[in-house]
Amino acid sequence: MIETGFCCVIGKKKRHIFSNSERRKWMKRRQFLRAAAAVSLIPLLPASAQQTDVSEDEPLAKSLNYVKDAKKAKGHAKYAEGQICGNCMFFRPDQNNGCALFSNRRVEKEGWCMSWVAMQ
Repeated sequence: MIETGFCCVIGKKKRHIFSNSERRKWMKRRQFLRAAAAVSLIPLLPASAQQTDVSEDEPLAKSLNYVKDAKKAKGHAKYAEGQICGNCMFFRPDQNNGCALFSNRRVEKEGWCMSWVAMQ
């Protein structure tokens, strides 16, 4: 075995020898490159993954008493006639009928939740 810097020759095979500190640096670089590659793919996720419909069965929807049809909310104390997602300040028609309270996920325009606030 003949050592030549960071390489040694065993027979006809050349093998790299790294100290522990250099190996740790290499692993850190490798981990960084993997993380950077993963982060760079985030913008490529399909928009449909973020624009799913809000279901009435979800925990957040249940806590806000969200219903897809405002007529079903008539028994709720905070409901008033004419309050629908379509005229709420959290409704985003330009973002696939998304709601700011539900991370801009799609809600029904004729729906209602107890966080309804008049559009200004």
